[in-house]
Amino acid sequence: MQKIEIKNFGPIESASIEVLPLTVLIGPQASGKSTIAKLVFFFKSLSEYFFTSYFNSPNDKFNVQDDLIYPFRDKFYDMFGNTYDMPDFNIKYWFDRERHIDLSRNEHKHLEVTFSPDFFQKQDYESLIGCKRQLLQLKDSLGQNPVEQMAAESTRIGLLKQMSDIINRIFCVTHNDALYILAGRNATVGYNDVFESLLRATIKQNLEDQGNGAKRINGQTIDETLMLQFMQRVSRLRQVYAKSGNFEGLLSIAPTECKDELAKTLRFIELILKGRYSSSAEGEKIILKDKKFVYLRNASSGQQESVRILQDAFWSIYSGNKVLRVIEEPEAHLYPEAQMLLLQVLAIVLNSSKGNQMVVTTHSPYVLSVFNNLIYAWQTGQSAPDETDVVIARECWINPADVRAYLLTSGNSSDIMDPDLKVIKAEMIDLVSETLNGQYDTLMDIEFKTDHATA
Repeated sequence: MQKIEIKNFGPIESASIEVLPLTVLIGPQASGKSTIAKLVFFFKSLSEYFFTSYFNSPNDKFNVQDDLIYPFRDKFYDMFGNTYDMPDFNIKYWFDRERHIDLSRNEHKHLEVTFSPDFFQKQDYESLIGCKRQLLQLKDSLGQNPVEQMAAESTRIGLLKQMSDIINRIFCVTHNDALYILAGRNATVGYNDVFESLLRATIKQNLEDQGNGAKRINGQTIDETLMLQFMQRVSRLRQVYAKSGNFEGLLSIAPTECKDELAKTLRFIELILKGRYSSSAEGEKIILKDKKFVYLRNASSGQQESVRILQDAFWSIYSGNKVLRVIEEPEAHLYPEAQMLLLQVLAIVLNSSKGNQMVVTTHSPYVLSVFNNLIYAWQTGQSAPDETDVVIARECWINPADVRAYLLTSGNSSDIMDPDLKVIKAEMIDLVSETLNGQYDTLMDIEFKTDHATA
């Protein structure tokens, strides 16, 4: 179990969130959902930052300040802006029951990064230094003999994997593929390739300028950082689908163990998109049942918002990667039935590989209702699997032990899981409906009183 505790950061006054395989955050706009999601993504990416920093260091020395604290501080500034004008805050992320990292603002108004005393063990230092020393020796002793070079490269790959495994164990990492899927995904649809390349280059240059000392502006860099990563992933996936013959082509060459999951996912995808997705030299299209088509850039906002999630979901199942996905507002611009199908696709991804994790932010109580059905299906499926499978495919069932859901209001978080029933509390799902019904009842009372007075 991992957990994040936040005090006085952004719109959050106080929040305590357990990070399980599926963590759902619901609340009104500006309630702090995205702040929490981005912080979780930041902490779960620290192992990658550390690996890059230590691998690129010029010697085998392990220095906590240079190899950990400075890189983490720079990444935090890149994602959340400078702390100089922020109020004092405290953020604590628990990687397991013993180890945590604290972030706060020190007396100089800079970010203070503090590791718990037992975060690194002596053997961790020794193992990392040993790997790095062997990598440096290998680099220095590399000769011109092709056979020796091939052997050295094989050894190098083994050492890099060993170093990665050590760092992942320290930071309790279970994934090897992390992606933040922002709201406003249709920004990757409406532009031609030339404009998109220019946009990516501009974002990249902005981030490099900030890294070289340009002034960081609070709140202006995180979406650029994450959008650049997302646009790069979208560009690669478009090429994959174009070369492979789209979803159907990947399905035809998929490993046997995931073919059924992919076939079900593809059926859901075609129902959501109201047609077949196609990517080619002509562009991205939705091919309709009557063989007509619409270019994706001219498709509905719901199709544009969902297609990037669906592309990534299908590829995640096909590749067998252990994924971390943070997904903002998956329901955006979709009819309720399509929302249900999309969330079932996400459930298939979640279940496709042990160690997968998702953080989902939403405004919609309907999203909670769908997740509740998937949780309930897991429960009924334990005693009546075949009957339950007819209602909801078993690939979509979600183990309630893997779920946490939180309501964010007035700067605070509330756990909305029912501890006895192991589902999301129904009254939280119905909160908006109760407000609407209350207004309607009040209006009826006014009408009744008016009619009575007139009579």
